Amino acid sequence: MKNVTKKTISSILALCLTGGLLSTNEFNPVSDSNIISAETFSNDDFSYTVSDKTGVTITKFINETKTDVTVPDEIGGVPVTVIDSEAFAKSQVINVTLGNNITSINSYAFSGCTSLTEINIPDSVTDIGDYAFRDCSSLKSFTSGANLVSIGNFAFINARLLADILRRMNGLQVEVAADSRLNCNIKCGEATFDIMGMAAADFPEMPSPERNKSIVINGKILNEMVKGTIFAAAQNEGAKPVLTGINVTIEDGIMQFVAIDGYRLAIRKQKVDISDDFSFIVSGKAIGEAVKLIDEETENLEINVGDRLISFNINGYEFISRLLEGEFVNYQKTIPTEHKQRVVVNTRELIDTIERVSLLISESFSTP
Repeated sequence: MKNVTKKTISSILALCLTGGLLSTNEFNPVSDSNIISAETFSNDDFSYTVSDKTGVTITKFINETKTDVTVPDEIGGVPVTVIDSEAFAKSQVINVTLGNNITSINSYAFSGCTSLTEINIPDSVTDIGDYAFRDCSSLKSFTSGANLVSIGNFAFINARLLADILRRMNGLQVEVAADSRLNCNIKCGEATFDIMGMAAADFPEMPSPERNKSIVINGKILNEMVKGTIFAAAQNEGAKPVLTGINVTIEDGIMQFVAIDGYRLAIRKQKVDISDDFSFIVSGKAIGEAVKLIDEETENLEINVGDRLISFNINGYEFISRLLEGEFVNYQKTIPTEHKQRVVVNTRELIDTIERVSLLISESFSTP
């Protein structure tokens, strides 16, 4: 079971009840490691066994004073490959870096590590046992390797149902638990929900966006640029796909957002510290959802643009969307190059006037 805040759990669409930790030291086994068979050793940080078949298995973390731990790739020339069951259970570790030879993290390996906030699982890991990170209530960063093929007790819940449940919770802490049958229990205060999750094998594979171009921009600026253009993007499904998006161009250090739906045109420009020149079309709906992750504490955020995908890294969340394909509308032709009159007005007074007049507008009449 894992305790998390309602704000955090609202963003979780997949539930992974697993966790971990380790350290480095020297070991001097028998010179010919091939004759070692499950012998037990220990050093300042942990106890471990050495086997001619599996290599080094960490069996117990014993350094109660260490909070930042690194698991070595090898001990005495023998690869460290396994984190055994309950090896770090209830320890006070905070940050864990696993060695690049680790292949398995067994059941309950890091269960009860309430102080654990970050663990990086290398590409070598192919199996994580049941509840390996159970009750790691402070775990904020859980990065899994590209070769990970098995995670114990992994379930995901219908996103809309989960959001509806959380909106009706009246407490500050939410408890989430799942068993091997994918029965998920969600509890907050006196309210309890028991629902069925879905198997991990049915969850779509997460896309891995390319990083051809990278943009670092202030969160407030991005939010204002999106709000200043997204209203002009086409909303109906029958429109050309490119009209539902925002055309983003960066040229000579100027970032420009353009949206047009055939009736409205919105253009927003902002000077940015980006040397490359490039352009792309992002879905208006996608970027509108992405900027919702921006809050008052957001300073800079990163946008990575590939050939087909775009990702927004905001406050620890990664939001991925497909780019829209096609040629954007030649909107420059709709902007008059000459004008007979030029009027300068007070923005607030103009908005107030339009809002008063719009009270008489009715969609039921197609004529003035």
